[in-house]
Amino acid sequence: MKQFRIYTEDKNREEIQEETAVCFANFTIYLVEGCYQGQSEQSLVIEIITDEKEYPLVKTLAESIKHLNNQQAVCLTIQDIGVTTI
Repeated sequence: MKQFRIYTEDKNREEIQEETAVCFANFTIYLVEGCYQGQSEQSLVIEIITDEKEYPLVKTLAESIKHLNNQQAVCLTIQDIGVTTI
């Protein structure tokens, strides 16, 4: 399994949540404070845990969020994780 995280500015939160829900049934959105080029900003981290084969869809979602928030870039991290549901 992979843990994907998309880091973006906290803008258009409802639209981001709706767009993420169209792509994935399960995800978490964290409200955080981040810094971009030395400037503090309210940020969102969208966390999606899914199979590696979903990477193209996650990348497309990240690109869509980038355009929606009119940003130069968003950060997409990918990490191998072990998952157990209880």
